[in-house]
Parts: sequence; structure tokens; C-alpha cells
Amino acid sequence: RCLAKARVLYERRGGNWGELETSLSRSRELLQRHQSALCFATGFLFDTITLDRIDAWLDLATQAGYLAALTALLILQRREERGLWGPPPALAPYWRFNGDALHFLFGGLLSAYFIFYTKSGVNARSFLFFAAVAGQLIYNELPEARRWGLRLRLVLYSFSLLSFLIYLVPVFAGRIGDGIFCVSLAAAALCVCALLYVLVRDETDREKAARELALPPGILLIAVAALYFLRWIPPVPLSLQFIGIYHGVERRDDGYALSFERRPWGFLRSQDRPFYRRPGDRLYCFVRIFAPRRFTHEISLHWLLKDPKTGGELMERTVLIA
Repeated sequence: RCLAKARVLYERRGGNWGELETSLSRSRELLQRHQSALCFATGFLFDTITLDRIDAWLDLATQAGYLAALTALLILQRREERGLWGPPPALAPYWRFNGDALHFLFGGLLSAYFIFYTKSGVNARSFLFFAAVAGQLIYNELPEARRWGLRLRLVLYSFSLLSFLIYLVPVFAGRIGDGIFCVSLAAAALCVCALLYVLVRDETDREKAARELALPPGILLIAVAALYFLRWIPPVPLSLQFIGIYHGVERRDDGYALSFERRPWGFLRSQDRPFYRRPGDRLYCFVRIFAPRRFTHEISLHWLLKDPKTGGELMERTVLIA
């Protein structure tokens, strides 16, 4: 009855109801075709807005909850595919959205990792990480990705789990280092192995199924480990908040006083770049680095200096900050 009244009112104002229905139908088909990507992007946007600190217990608990929900969804989806499980009557009306829920959870986790890793190291590698996330989103909508099925989901799951543990373990340990990373890697591998055991325990040929499912996430874990030891992964949970060059730095009770030259053409400047040196001047590099509570670590600042006496060769000097 309400729809009939709306049609009468719309046509009285000169509208064509048939064209409106056609337009709405096309929009609905478009949303249904790309609903997975929409759910992925929604999860990404949700975490972008709500994330606080990398060591905030509420955020860490939320991400752990996302991973727990992903684990449950992967197990139930696999059991449903094998005909070993079906949604109970109370869950059946909502189970058809399980794929959308999976995309939302992956989007939420990847958004957190993108934000935290970008803050930890703003360079070309951060943009490569973003390109990998965007490429995964696009590839996930292609027919080729559908044939991967569970294996592709396990790759994303392994990446999400390891990325989370890479900064969760240092937050608890209060430091970072190769040993801490190896603990994170071992914990992720154990969790993935436990999940694989649950997924293949009802298979007739467990060894074959385990090999097929374990190979993609295994390659992923090895690749991430290689990138870490090549120093291509930013040093989370540390993050560089500010860095600048100054003529003077003075510590005060309420913070630091930074001295730099004011120039008529540089009203937006907040530091001495380029640094114009006069006799007796000293160059100061002021750095503000975020670290979780109770975190201890040594940070090295590497200076690259051009020496005109040696034909412009670079000399390196390291300053350690406790």
C-alpha cells in the first residue's frame, strides 16, 4: 500500500516510475556484484576512524576478536563445504552473509596494519604495502581468485595473524629485536598449523589435504621472515612522529624549545632545511619517537655527511639514544 502511494505521488510530480524501478534494480545488482569489496572497504574505513594507539588494550582486544572470528568462520565454511555442518535454524537467516563478514574482518585487520606500519616507517616500502593491500582487494574480485578458495583465505589469514603478532609480542616483551620476531613467527606458525589440523582432520587423505592447504601460507610466512631480515618491514611498534633539523634545542619543564631561522619566503617553515651554517654554529636533529608503555630499546641515528675534501664521498656517524 505504501509503495502504491509513493508511485502515485512520484507520477503526479511528472516522474517515470518504470525508469526509477529500472535504475534502482541496476543499482541493487551493482551493489550485489561488489558487496564483498564494499564490506572489505567498510572494515578498512571503520578501523581507520576508531584506531587509537598501537598498544591500546581495547584495540588489541578488538583485533584479537577479529582473528578469533576469522578462525571460526574458516572452520565453519570448510565444514559446510564438506557437508559436515549446517547452520542451525536460528543462525540460518544470517549465515548467507558469512562471506561478507569474512571480507569485513579482513578489511578491518588490514586497515590497522596499514596505519600502524605506515606510522612506523614512512617510505617507499609503506606505499608498496598499501599497493599490496589494494591489489589484494582487486584480485579478490576476479574469477581466478575464486578458484583458490580456502587457500587464498588461508594466505590472508596467515598474513593477518603474523602482522598482528609482530607488534603484539614486542608490546608484551617491552622491546624489539630478531629474537622477539622469531617468537612472533613461531607463534603464528603454530596457530596456522593448529587451524590446518582442524580443517583436515575429517579428510579421507589428511596428508594430501594438509600439503595442499599448508603450502601457500607456508610460503607467505617464509617470505615475510625474509623481508624482516632484509629490514624491509618497519620496526613496529615504534613509530617516528617527528624529525627536524635545528640551530638549537633546549629542554624545558613543559617540553623542548627548538630554534630555527625565520626567513621571509618561508612562513610555513618549522625547521632549518636547508641548514645555513655560520662559524660556530652547531646542527641539531630533534626526533620524537612513539614507543609503548614500559618499552626500552636503543635507537641509532645515522648521519650521512658530504665531505668536499674527499670529492663528495659520504661518511657515516652513528649516535645512540637509549
